[in-house]
Amino acid sequence: MSMIDLKRIELSVDCKNPEEAIKMAGKLLLYDDFIKESYIKGAIENFRKNGAYFVIAPGIAIPHSRPEDGVNKTGISLVVLKNPLEFGNKINDPVKIIIFLATKGNDEHVKYISRLARIFGEEENISIILNAKLKKEIIQIFE
Repeated sequence: MSMIDLKRIELSVDCKNPEEAIKMAGKLLLYDDFIKESYIKGAIENFRKNGAYFVIAPGIAIPHSRPEDGVNKTGISLVVLKNPLEFGNKINDPVKIIIFLATKGNDEHVKYISRLARIFGEEENISIILNAKLKKEIIQIFE
């Protein structure tokens, strides 16, 4: 089973700022009841308070919040931005790929982060995501 499905991927999304991008990525999990609206607000608040520490590699951000902020079930969404955004991370900005992460607990968080690290540790996967014209091209990476 894949970590993600077609409904939780958006390509060439036009966002004006990081908060709008986080909100957009979060809404993809909200639609299928993975999270509550409060989880998106928590992720934005986390960004405002702690900065862009979640921009974990060049061009890649994994915004998230705490499970108690409204995680119903574990999942991720993925947004590829039309235009890269500056999140405030001197090393890894600008961001082009956003993976919105919602996990129910620490064990799942570690499992998902390590799986994402393997996926994004391969340059070819990043290239496929950035150049994808169809969502199904991205799904194959996560299987």
